[in-house]
Amino acid sequence: MKKVVYLGLALLFSMAVSAQETEKKAEKKVNEAKKEMKQEMKKADKKMDKAAKDMKSDAKDMKADMKSEAKDMKKKADKKADKMTSDVKEEMNKK
Repeated sequence: MKKVVYLGLALLFSMAVSAQETEKKAEKKVNEAKKEMKQEMKKADKKMDKAAKDMKSDAKDMKADMKSEAKDMKKKADKKADKMTSDVKEEMNKK
């Protein structure tokens, strides 16, 4: 009878030890997954930061292009207005 009790206790003890080992392995895998996830997040953050910088740079370039285009259009409009004014003055001088 004592042998059966001792064997039962030994079995319970070995099961407990096995459960602890399994828990440690699972915890280790969870920690590895967390580390991997952090690394992936850092990579994603770097990519997003680079994309944001690129977009900002592109926006600056577009803004500069639009300003330049607006200046050109203003110059053309001013020339046309000056020509029309001078034409009107000529017509008035002729009369």
